[in-house]
This record gives sequence, C-alpha cells and structure tokens, in this order.
Amino acid sequence: MNELQVLKIRPIFQQKIWGGQRLSSFFEELPTNENIGEAWAISAHPSGDCLIENGPLNGLRLSDVFLNHKDLFAFDKHTTFPLIVKLIDAQADLSIQVHPNDEMAHLYGQQNGKEEAWIILDAPSNHQIQLGHYATTKDQFTKLVHLGLWDKLLRYQKVEKNYFIPVRPGTLHAILKGTLLIEIQQSSDVTFRLYDYDRLDESGQKRDLHIAQSINVTSIPDTSIAPKKLPLSHSNKREVIFDGAYFSIEQWNVNHLMKIENKTYLLLTILEGAGMIEGRNCHKGDSFIITSMATNLELSGSMKCVVCYQSKGTK
Repeated sequence: MNELQVLKIRPIFQQKIWGGQRLSSFFEELPTNENIGEAWAISAHPSGDCLIENGPLNGLRLSDVFLNHKDLFAFDKHTTFPLIVKLIDAQADLSIQVHPNDEMAHLYGQQNGKEEAWIILDAPSNHQIQLGHYATTKDQFTKLVHLGLWDKLLRYQKVEKNYFIPVRPGTLHAILKGTLLIEIQQSSDVTFRLYDYDRLDESGQKRDLHIAQSINVTSIPDTSIAPKKLPLSHSNKREVIFDGAYFSIEQWNVNHLMKIENKTYLLLTILEGAGMIEGRNCHKGDSFIITSMATNLELSGSMKCVVCYQSKGTK
C-alpha cells in the first residue's frame, strides 16, 4: 500500500462547560478527568490542528501537510484546509448562537463564515434542538431579545437518532442536553453567542455574549431547514445526503467489500464497526483523509462511515 493514499488523523479533544464523557465510546484515549464536549476528528484550524499518525508524514500537522503536499489534495487552491469534522457530546444545553456567512465574517475580521451540518448519532426520546426563530422583522427580533422573551422568539425542532440537520449561516441554533452528533463545517471557529441561560463558567463568571453581532448576522425572517430522517443506507453504496455550498456529505455502509473510484480527497470517519481501508486496520472512531492519490479505494469489513468533501464549484 502507498502510505500517502490514506492519512490517519489524530483527534484533538476540546473541554467544554457543557461536555461530558460519552465520546469515550469512540476514543479510548479520551481524557477521563475533563468534560470533553468536542473531538476535532479532522481539522487544520489554529484552534485545533490535528497530527498525521501514519506513514512518511507521521507527526506532522495537517496544516503543514496541506500547504506543502498539494498533490495529495487534488491541488486544492485554498491556502488553508477548508473543512472540519467534529464529534460533539452535549451533556448540557449549548448556548443559543449563530454563525455569519463569509461576507459578514469578513466585516468582523474573520477569514471564513461557518456553514455546518449535523447527523444525530444518539438522542433521548422526544428530543429537540433549537433551530430558527419566529420573528418576522429585525425590530421584532431585537425587541424580543432585549426583553428576554425567549419562549416567543426561539423555534424548537424534533430530532432523533439518524436525523440530518443542515445549519446555514445566519441560522439561530443550539444543540441541547443529551445530543450526540457528528458535525461537518467550514474551517471556522467564529460563533456569536446570543443567550447562555445566565450560567457561570469554571471561574464563576458568565460567558461573553455577542448580542449586537448576533442580531446583525441572523437571517430575518428565519430561513432554517427542518431536520429530516436519513434513509437506511444500502450496503456497499455511496449515498449522497447533502450537497451544500461548501461541502457534500455521503454515507458509506461497508458490508464485506466495497470499491470506490476517487478523483479528489475525502474526509472519512467511522461511526460504527471495524474493517480495513486499503489494507489498514480501522475501527469506530477512526478518521482518515483519503488523498487524491487513492484513485481506486478498497474497503472491507462491516462499517458505517460518514464521508465529506468539497462541493463542486465551491468557493
């Protein structure tokens, strides 16, 4: 096997006030004395720059590999790695927040906005997320925010395991207690926090809010897209579940042997099972970059994978 065809990525764990320990079902190395809210499974962002774990590039940062080995990434013209894959464990409600689009992000000195999408991996029965709002004008939105009338402003949507939720920039949203999910997003860490339930952080302080920014970047009227149940994945078939402005997402359900013709680079995370990718053992929780050198890819075993890549015509 050419060891530059498949790059294994070491995750980076992020402690959060709302995190827990459920990601230990994916990662044996999860720190046991911390509330881990996020595992950045594939990322080259400065807030979490993953290491390569195999082959001649072992020990190098993904950001450096992307910059210096463009032949592995279909000669991607981006100057920085464009996507992040995270697994998220919400043991408490996340703040009510919103992300800007690229244009608005530039106004606030940020390189990129943040489009993201979620697949629910586990959730309690009759579960909800916060997604969208009821205001029809900016004046109404602003008034409800300043009066703290959250029950009149915030829209909640039902979700359960295997639901898919696209979160466009400008969408007011929050992952709520008990949700375990995988998130694919633009490589951006810009978040404007509108409301945080007046809770205190580890030092006894309220976390910063960004009320003016949130009002400015939220889409009004609401343009959120309702969650939808994903179809059952068929064995040994690539199934596209999302094709957005910045990335596409597929489900791969490997059963015995699966062969893929590849023309770009792919970000792959194993959600269930175990097997082999190009002769390399792999299991639940592992993440890989399938480089553009892997033109004919072979997977075997019994695995459920989420795979993402840049959309055609992406910016």
